[in-house]
Amino acid sequence: MSALRQPSPGQPQGNTQALEERLQALEAARGSLDGRLQAVQGTAEQAASQAQEALNRPAPEAAPGAAAPQNEAALNDLSTRLAALEEQVRTSTQNAATMANATQDLDRRLADQDRRLGEQAQRFTQLDGRFAEVERRFTESERRFGETDRRFSEQEQRLAALSRQVAENGKAAEAAGQTGAKVVLAGRLNEALSSGEPYAEVLEGVRKAGADAARIAPLEPFAGQGAPTPAKLAEDFEPLETKILRESRGPANDWTDRILRMADRVVTVRPVNEQDSTGVSGLVARIRQALEAGDVADAAAAWDALPEPSRRISEEWGRQVKAVAQAHQAAQAIGSDALATLNRTTQ
Repeated sequence: MSALRQPSPGQPQGNTQALEERLQALEAARGSLDGRLQAVQGTAEQAASQAQEALNRPAPEAAPGAAAPQNEAALNDLSTRLAALEEQVRTSTQNAATMANATQDLDRRLADQDRRLGEQAQRFTQLDGRFAEVERRFTESERRFGETDRRFSEQEQRLAALSRQVAENGKAAEAAGQTGAKVVLAGRLNEALSSGEPYAEVLEGVRKAGADAARIAPLEPFAGQGAPTPAKLAEDFEPLETKILRESRGPANDWTDRILRMADRVVTVRPVNEQDSTGVSGLVARIRQALEAGDVADAAAAWDALPEPSRRISEEWGRQVKAVAQAHQAAQAIGSDALATLNRTTQ
C-alpha cells in the first residue's frame, strides 16, 4: 500500500490526493474494527473463563435442613449468570463474525482500490509515453517550422533582390528608350533644318524626352515656320555680297578703278581663288562656298570675321545666319548627347 501511495510520474496530483485520503479512512476503519473485534473476543473469553470457574467451584457445605433451598437458589443464580454469559459470548461471536465479514469486505475494497490504483498508474505511464511522443513530435515540428521560416526568409530576400534588379532594369530600359527616342528626334530635327520644314511637334517630343532646355532654346525661333535653308541664305546674301564688295574697294584712284566701278553697275565682279584670304573679298567667297556646301556654321563664322562696315551692310542677314547656325549646332549637340547616353546605358 505504501508503494501504491507514491505518485507515479505524470499522475495528476488531485486524483492521487483523493485516493490517499480514502485509503487512510479505510485503514482507520479497519483498525477500529480490529480493535473492537479483539475487545469482543477478550470479553467472550473472560465470560467463558468465569463460567468454567463457577462450574468447577465446589458447592459450600450447608446445614442439613437449609442446604437444599440454598443450593437450589445458588444453582438458579449460577444458571442465570451462565445463560447471560452464554448470551454475551453468542453476541460477541456474532459481532466478531460481523466484524470479520466487515474486515473481509474492507480487504476486498482495499484490494479493489489497489487494483484501480495500479490501473491508473499504468494509464498514467501510458499517458507519460504518449505525452513524451507528442512533445517529441512538437519539437520536430518546431524544428521543421524554423527550417521553413529560414527558407522563406531566404526566398523573400532573393525575391526582394530580384525585384530591385527588375526595377533597375526597367528604369534602365526606360532611360534607354527615352535616349533612343532623342537620337531619332535629333535626326529628324537636322533633316527639318536642312529642308526648311517646320518641326514644332518634333521639338516638343525632344522636350518631353528630357533634353536640356539650353539645347532647345536655339531651335524654338524656327519651329513653327521652319529655318531658312542654305540655298535661301545664299540667295538672300547675293545682293548684299555686291554691296559689301563695292564698299570694300573704296574711292577710285585711277582709270582702272573707275572702269571696275562702272562694271559693278552691270555685273558683279568676284575675286577668284581668294577663299582662304582674310580680306573682305576672301571672306565673302568663303561665305558663298560654305552656303553652297550646306555648312551654315562656317558661313556664320566667316560673316563674324568681316570688318565692321561690311557687317553693318548685312547686319540683319548676319543675325539670321548666326541663328540658323546655332539651331544646327543645337540639333547636332542633342543627337550627340543622346547617342553618348545610349552607349553608356547599353554597356
